[in-house]
Amino acid sequence: MSKLMPTSRDKRYYENSTSPLVQPRGGRSTVFEQSKLWLALEDAGADILPLTIDSKTRLGQLESAASAYETATRTRTETLNGFPLLSVPISEAKEMILATRLPVSLRHGTPMAENLVKRALEVGVKEIEGGPLSYSIPYSRNADLVEVIKSWKSVENLCYQSRDLIVRENFGILTACLVPPIQAVLTNVLECSFTIEFQGGIPMASFGATGNRVQDIASIEAFKQVFQWFIERRNLTFIDPMIAFHHWMGPFPRDEGNALKIIEDGTYTAQLVRAEKVVVKTAVEALGVPTIEKNAEAVKTVQGFLASTDSSQKSSTADTLYVEEEVKCLVSEAKLLLEQLLKDYKQTEEIILNSVLSGYIDPPFAPHQSCLRGLKSLRAKDGSVRICRDFPGRHSENFVEREFAISKKEWSNSSADEIVTDIQFPGFDKLKV
Repeated sequence: MSKLMPTSRDKRYYENSTSPLVQPRGGRSTVFEQSKLWLALEDAGADILPLTIDSKTRLGQLESAASAYETATRTRTETLNGFPLLSVPISEAKEMILATRLPVSLRHGTPMAENLVKRALEVGVKEIEGGPLSYSIPYSRNADLVEVIKSWKSVENLCYQSRDLIVRENFGILTACLVPPIQAVLTNVLECSFTIEFQGGIPMASFGATGNRVQDIASIEAFKQVFQWFIERRNLTFIDPMIAFHHWMGPFPRDEGNALKIIEDGTYTAQLVRAEKVVVKTAVEALGVPTIEKNAEAVKTVQGFLASTDSSQKSSTADTLYVEEEVKCLVSEAKLLLEQLLKDYKQTEEIILNSVLSGYIDPPFAPHQSCLRGLKSLRAKDGSVRICRDFPGRHSENFVEREFAISKKEWSNSSADEIVTDIQFPGFDKLKV
């Protein structure tokens, strides 16, 4: 019998929360340093702890990762940009996780992820991030998508076999750089349904601050509507998905005061959309890898923002009619594209694969060689991300015309300076809806 019921939620730490739970980022080179980080984050008020994996382990360079881990352990210096889970003795990793009372979330960016996920589940990790689209398209160039999909099918099976009900968060914001909301909606729908079909756990869709709150609200509402339709369309058991909302993931200003404005804005949006979780940035993102102290400080800051705002009283600040129009357009377009995939392909693996090969999933700036690179986007004056080029024309004419009309910009190969400006958008006087 399936562990998943139609109304399942992870009752241990999400069910009774009245505002988004706070999850910082962070991974260190050794058990000692990771434990030190976790203790500081727990003391600061974190609700979920991050286990961010180093890039060598992510890329399968396990000998190099093991060597760096041995050096870090011997010298007590940071030799890696994350935690080398596959290099650490399993007993030590398990003891590290048992020592904390908080759930641990695996953050990794690995296209072929089953070995890493297997170890994570063995040592007691409760949340697994990633999926066949969101952890391949933005993170790799040559990974074979057929093999990637097989790998993530194995991941879902490992999660199903776990003693715990695993939270299966995806990374639907993809490159997080000028990603049109329709791309995030499609990716989240496909990956959350992938988790449900293979019974990997409770699906969690992820969205991030784009620079326009109305668009953020509309994207999440559109996802919820399209997801329910897609699950019914495929005759799957509906499970109410959770939402993770990421703070702005583009470049931050060097000035900490301006950075805090961006963090406050993202925290408020997470509360406004009733996200289950907010994934936290720090005020020193522009200065390099945050210290343990700055990570802990960010947690305290975000908890303070959450405690001092009331989303139910401020929700009227969003233009309701504008949100409804955005939702209507996104829902209609997403259903149109998904219906085309369902008409042409029957198996889940085929649908996921051909969402990329057919050009429906084609995020700007993604490195993967399978992307058609026909979709381009720029930022409108209101901060929203709009499609400004659609070749060879995957989207409906009405949808693209509306996007063009709002952006009032055309794609140009000579617009590199403009693109950089767009990516760095959250100007500190532009945070209003």
